[in-house]
Amino acid sequence: MGSGKIRVGEVANLIFVDLDKISLIPNYNLISNLVYSASGDCVSDLICFGKILMRERKIKDEEKIVKNARKRVKNLIKIYESS
Repeated sequence: MGSGKIRVGEVANLIFVDLDKISLIPNYNLISNLVYSASGDCVSDLICFGKILMRERKIKDEEKIVKNARKRVKNLIKIYESS
């Protein structure tokens, strides 16, 4: 598998950036904006290895993932506090 091309059989790792985010206005120089002004909040969609992982800032099973992460943090805190 190669990269750098959008076509069947190629690795598709893409981010879609919402250029209307306030941090990117005015859009005088896109590259400078992306390097110096953009943050994760500007990403609207994410595709890795051809699979859509985030669409319109929504992740499949996001609530389940957050719930599981909170549970794991609580367990780590308990372990830390008991040592």
